[in-house]
Amino acid sequence: MTEIFGLPIAEAIGLFVFALFYIFAVHSPELLALFIVWRRRKSMHRRLLFVVTVMGATYGLLVMFLIVVCVPITAFMLFIAPALRYQGYLEHAVLLALADYFVEWWWLLLPFVVLIPAIFIARYFAARWNRIVDALQD
Repeated sequence: MTEIFGLPIAEAIGLFVFALFYIFAVHSPELLALFIVWRRRKSMHRRLLFVVTVMGATYGLLVMFLIVVCVPITAFMLFIAPALRYQGYLEHAVLLALADYFVEWWWLLLPFVVLIPAIFIARYFAARWNRIVDALQD
């Protein structure tokens, strides 16, 4: 057996490893929060609320990024750029080339856009969580 799903074995294993990384990176807010809860299970109060808070903050930041950055870029690429290209403007524009690249390959950046804020948000809330819960109960 030299092929798996029509791919050489090395490429199939590489694709499998990439898929695992992608899945774990996109679900990193839950996984990081659960790992922190598991490590501090004796001293952390309201653990489920911690997991929900980290998930909400991370995915909320992602949605805010998509609304503030991606929606205007996509609207520009759909409505304005084709007319300008047709008229001969922006033929060799670097910004359009970058925008085309990001529109086509956004899914490769998604794990990093989720993973990096998830690390910082989970660490931020973990250091202050018991004080936050105490302040909520007062």
